[in-house]
Amino acid sequence: MTELPALGEAPCPNCGSRLSGRYCADCGQAAPRVGDYSLHVHLGELLDQLLGVDGKIVRTLRTLVTRPGQLTVDHLRGRRAPYFKPLQLFLVVNVLFFFAAPKMPMFNYSLGNYLEFSPPSPPLVARLVQGEVGSADTYVAYTKKFNDRVESSGRA
Repeated sequence: MTELPALGEAPCPNCGSRLSGRYCADCGQAAPRVGDYSLHVHLGELLDQLLGVDGKIVRTLRTLVTRPGQLTVDHLRGRRAPYFKPLQLFLVVNVLFFFAAPKMPMFNYSLGNYLEFSPPSPPLVARLVQGEVGSADTYVAYTKKFNDRVESSGRA
């Protein structure tokens, strides 16, 4: 494991000022430490950011929607203090999506909607569906089974 530079030897990755303690005197970002990437530290910071009122989650989501790619650019340049941390953002969005997905209409497709709007191309999907409709099933029976399966998945 590589050693981190001693305090005062490295500039702050966020603003470039000289570090003179645990936190940058100019921007407030914490100096890097060896244990920064442990699960315990991530969970503690996640709780602090979710329950805190400094607006990081709102700023992060607004930047993510209005300027795609800017969060990545800022993170790679070391400007991390104004934003929610990437791993924490990923986990929060996935948990929210997990609870919201069954209620969203985009996951309540009928076979007809799926054949009309499906990526990568509706004709390709139509050929795949035709291949799935076996000799024992009629298209009507397959459509009913498909729609029932989608509906039961949406309630789960």
